Amino acid sequence: MSRAFSLSLCCFLYAASASTQKPPPPAQKITDHVYRIGQVIVDTKAKTVTCEGKVNMQKGAIDYLAVASKGKLHESVLELDAEPIHLNIALLLLGLKAGENLQEHGDPTPPQGDRVDILVSWEDNNGKRREVRIEELAWEVEKKRPMERTSFVFTGGRIVDGRFTPQEERSLVAVYSDADTLLNNPLPTRLDHAAYSVNEKLTPKVGTKVRVVFKPAEAEKGK
Repeated sequence: MSRAFSLSLCCFLYAASASTQKPPPPAQKITDHVYRIGQVIVDTKAKTVTCEGKVNMQKGAIDYLAVASKGKLHESVLELDAEPIHLNIALLLLGLKAGENLQEHGDPTPPQGDRVDILVSWEDNNGKRREVRIEELAWEVEKKRPMERTSFVFTGGRIVDGRFTPQEERSLVAVYSDADTLLNNPLPTRLDHAAYSVNEKLTPKVGTKVRVVFKPAEAEKGK
Protein backbone atom coordinates (compact mmCIF):
# COMPACT_ATOMS: atom_id res chain seq x y z
CA MET A 1 0.00 0.00 0.00
CA SER A 2 1.47 3.41 -0.97
CA ARG A 3 1.94 6.22 1.53
CA ALA A 4 -0.44 8.44 -0.45
CA PHE A 5 -3.17 5.77 -0.43
CA SER A 6 -2.63 5.15 3.30
CA LEU A 7 -3.02 8.86 3.98
CA SER A 8 -6.23 9.10 1.97
CA LEU A 9 -7.66 6.01 3.64
CA CYS A 10 -6.88 7.27 7.15
CA CYS A 11 -8.51 10.63 6.45
CA PHE A 12 -11.60 8.90 5.06
CA LEU A 13 -11.86 6.76 8.18
CA TYR A 14 -11.56 9.85 10.33
CA ALA A 15 -14.38 11.59 8.47
CA ALA A 16 -16.55 8.51 8.90
CA SER A 17 -15.94 7.82 12.58
CA ALA A 18 -14.58 10.84 14.45
CA SER A 19 -16.76 12.34 17.14
CA THR A 20 -16.23 15.97 16.07
CA GLN A 21 -18.90 17.35 13.75
CA LYS A 22 -16.53 19.49 11.65
CA PRO A 23 -14.78 17.64 8.79
CA PRO A 24 -11.04 17.18 9.16
CA PRO A 25 -8.78 19.68 7.40
CA PRO A 26 -7.36 18.27 4.18
CA ALA A 27 -4.03 16.52 4.45
CA GLN A 28 -1.32 18.45 2.64
CA LYS A 29 1.66 16.88 0.90
CA ILE A 30 4.63 19.20 1.44
CA THR A 31 7.37 17.08 -0.15
CA ASP A 32 7.68 13.46 -1.27
CA HIS A 33 8.01 12.36 2.35
CA VAL A 34 6.63 15.25 4.43
CA TYR A 35 2.91 15.70 5.12
CA ARG A 36 0.83 18.07 7.21
CA ILE A 37 -2.23 16.54 8.86
CA GLY A 38 -4.11 19.29 10.62
CA GLN A 39 -1.38 20.90 12.72
CA VAL A 40 0.79 17.79 12.82
CA ILE A 41 3.84 17.37 10.57
CA VAL A 42 4.87 13.86 9.49
CA ASP A 43 8.28 13.12 7.98
CA THR A 44 8.23 9.52 6.77
CA LYS A 45 11.92 9.65 5.81
CA ALA A 46 13.21 11.06 9.11
CA LYS A 47 10.60 8.95 10.95
CA THR A 48 9.34 11.87 13.02
CA VAL A 49 6.01 13.41 13.94
CA THR A 50 6.16 17.01 15.15
CA CYS A 51 3.61 19.33 16.73
CA GLU A 52 3.59 22.54 18.75
CA GLY A 53 2.11 23.27 22.16
CA LYS A 54 2.69 24.95 25.48
CA VAL A 55 3.38 24.23 29.13
CA ASN A 56 0.07 23.81 30.95
CA MET A 57 1.23 23.05 34.53
CA GLN A 58 4.40 23.71 36.48
CA LYS A 59 3.34 22.05 39.73
CA GLY A 60 0.80 19.56 41.02
CA ALA A 61 -0.23 15.92 40.57
CA ILE A 62 -0.53 14.59 37.01
CA ASP A 63 -2.03 11.65 35.13
CA TYR A 64 -0.86 12.93 31.73
CA LEU A 65 2.23 14.38 30.18
CA ALA A 66 0.26 15.74 27.22
CA VAL A 67 -3.35 16.32 26.24
CA ALA A 68 -5.00 18.21 23.39
CA SER A 69 -6.94 21.45 23.84
CA LYS A 70 -10.04 21.05 26.04
CA GLY A 71 -8.60 17.83 27.46
CA LYS A 72 -7.90 17.05 31.11
CA LEU A 73 -5.87 20.20 31.63
CA HIS A 74 -6.09 19.96 35.42
CA GLU A 75 -3.73 16.95 35.34
CA SER A 76 -1.44 17.37 32.32
CA VAL A 77 1.99 18.99 32.00
CA LEU A 78 1.56 19.97 28.34
CA GLU A 79 -1.28 21.12 26.11
CA LEU A 80 -0.58 20.32 22.45
CA ASP A 81 -1.97 21.90 19.29
CA ALA A 82 -2.81 18.53 17.79
CA GLU A 83 -6.05 16.68 17.26
CA PRO A 84 -5.72 13.16 18.71
CA ILE A 85 -7.01 11.61 15.48
CA HIS A 86 -4.37 13.49 13.47
CA LEU A 87 -1.57 12.39 15.77
CA ASN A 88 -2.86 8.82 15.57
CA ILE A 89 -2.82 8.91 11.75
CA ALA A 90 0.68 10.40 11.81
CA LEU A 91 2.06 7.63 14.00
CA LEU A 92 0.46 5.02 11.75
CA LEU A 93 2.12 6.63 8.72
CA LEU A 94 5.50 6.05 10.38
CA GLY A 95 4.67 2.34 10.28
CA LEU A 96 3.95 2.10 14.00
CA LYS A 97 1.32 -0.37 15.19
CA ALA A 98 -1.14 0.32 17.99
CA GLY A 99 -1.83 -2.42 20.54
CA GLU A 100 -5.40 -1.32 21.34
CA ASN A 101 -5.56 -3.74 24.27
CA LEU A 102 -6.57 -1.61 27.25
CA GLN A 103 -10.25 -1.57 28.22
CA GLU A 104 -10.70 0.96 31.02
CA HIS A 105 -9.11 3.77 32.98
CA GLY A 106 -6.61 2.24 35.38
CA ASP A 107 -6.51 -1.05 33.44
CA PRO A 108 -3.79 -3.23 35.05
CA THR A 109 -3.13 -5.09 31.79
CA PRO A 110 0.40 -4.46 30.46
CA PRO A 111 -0.03 -2.07 27.51
CA GLN A 112 0.75 -3.44 24.06
CA GLY A 113 1.91 -1.65 20.93
CA ASP A 114 5.04 -0.25 19.35
CA ARG A 115 7.29 1.96 21.47
CA VAL A 116 7.68 5.69 20.88
CA ASP A 117 10.28 8.15 22.15
CA ILE A 118 9.02 11.67 22.79
CA LEU A 119 11.24 14.77 22.90
CA VAL A 120 10.24 18.23 24.10
CA SER A 121 12.15 21.42 23.29
CA TRP A 122 11.76 25.10 24.18
CA GLU A 123 13.76 28.33 24.49
CA ASP A 124 14.97 29.18 28.00
CA ASN A 125 15.19 32.68 29.46
CA ASN A 126 18.53 33.20 27.73
CA GLY A 127 17.17 32.28 24.33
CA LYS A 128 18.98 28.94 24.37
CA ARG A 129 17.13 25.95 22.96
CA ARG A 130 16.65 23.14 25.47
CA GLU A 131 15.56 19.60 24.67
CA VAL A 132 14.56 16.82 27.07
CA ARG A 133 12.73 13.53 26.94
CA ILE A 134 9.10 14.08 27.87
CA GLU A 135 9.27 11.75 30.87
CA GLU A 136 11.81 14.09 32.48
CA LEU A 137 8.96 16.58 32.99
CA ALA A 138 7.35 14.14 35.47
CA TRP A 139 8.53 13.73 39.07
CA GLU A 140 8.21 10.34 40.78
CA VAL A 141 6.82 11.33 44.16
CA GLU A 142 7.80 8.28 46.22
CA LYS A 143 11.40 8.06 44.97
CA LYS A 144 11.87 11.83 44.76
CA ARG A 145 13.41 11.80 41.31
CA PRO A 146 12.44 12.43 37.70
CA MET A 147 10.41 9.71 36.02
CA GLU A 148 12.51 6.74 34.95
CA ARG A 149 13.68 6.91 31.34
CA THR A 150 11.25 5.00 29.13
CA SER A 151 9.64 4.85 25.72
CA PHE A 152 5.86 5.10 25.61
CA VAL A 153 3.55 2.39 24.26
CA PHE A 154 1.37 3.23 21.28
CA THR A 155 -1.84 1.69 22.60
CA GLY A 156 -3.94 3.81 20.25
CA GLY A 157 -7.14 4.20 22.27
CA ARG A 158 -10.45 2.50 21.48
CA ILE A 159 -13.39 2.78 19.12
CA VAL A 160 -16.64 2.61 21.09
CA ASP A 161 -19.99 2.84 19.29
CA GLY A 162 -18.15 4.18 16.26
CA ARG A 163 -16.38 6.89 18.25
CA PHE A 164 -12.60 7.19 18.56
CA THR A 165 -12.20 7.65 22.31
CA PRO A 166 -8.90 9.64 22.37
CA GLN A 167 -10.61 12.23 20.16
CA GLU A 168 -13.45 12.52 22.66
CA GLU A 169 -11.26 12.49 25.76
CA ARG A 170 -8.54 14.67 24.14
CA SER A 171 -5.85 12.49 25.75
CA LEU A 172 -2.43 11.96 24.16
CA VAL A 173 0.31 10.74 26.56
CA ALA A 174 -0.61 9.18 29.91
CA VAL A 175 1.49 8.24 32.94
CA TYR A 176 -1.50 6.54 34.62
CA SER A 177 -2.95 3.60 32.67
CA ASP A 178 -5.66 4.87 30.32
CA ALA A 179 -7.56 2.99 27.62
CA ASP A 180 -8.59 6.25 25.95
CA THR A 181 -5.23 7.85 25.25
CA LEU A 182 -2.85 7.31 22.34
CA LEU A 183 0.32 6.56 24.30
CA ASN A 184 0.74 4.87 27.68
CA ASN A 185 3.40 4.51 30.34
CA PRO A 186 4.77 0.91 30.39
CA LEU A 187 6.35 1.14 33.86
CA PRO A 188 4.83 -0.40 37.03
CA THR A 189 4.06 3.14 38.22
CA ARG A 190 1.29 3.28 35.60
CA LEU A 191 -1.01 1.67 38.18
CA ASP A 192 -0.37 4.24 40.91
CA HIS A 193 -2.77 7.15 40.56
CA ALA A 194 -0.55 9.30 42.81
CA ALA A 195 2.82 8.27 41.38
CA TYR A 196 3.71 11.49 39.58
CA SER A 197 3.67 15.25 39.86
CA VAL A 198 5.20 17.89 37.62
CA ASN A 199 9.00 18.08 37.77
CA GLU A 200 9.17 21.67 39.04
CA LYS A 201 12.98 21.68 38.82
CA LEU A 202 12.92 21.31 35.05
CA THR A 203 9.54 22.28 33.62
CA PRO A 204 9.48 25.88 32.32
CA LYS A 205 6.80 28.37 33.33
CA VAL A 206 3.18 27.95 32.30
CA GLY A 207 2.55 29.26 28.80
CA THR A 208 6.06 28.53 27.51
CA LYS A 209 5.84 27.39 23.88
CA VAL A 210 7.17 23.91 23.21
CA ARG A 211 7.85 21.68 20.23
CA VAL A 212 7.19 17.98 20.67
CA VAL A 213 8.71 15.29 18.46
CA PHE A 214 7.48 11.70 18.42
CA LYS A 215 9.68 9.01 16.84
CA PRO A 216 9.95 5.24 16.87
CA ALA A 217 12.01 4.01 19.82
CA GLU A 218 15.37 2.44 18.99
CA ALA A 219 13.91 -1.06 19.33
CA GLU A 220 11.33 -0.25 16.61
CA LYS A 221 13.82 1.01 14.02
CA GLY A 222 14.48 -1.28 11.13
CA LYS A 223 11.25 -3.28 11.56
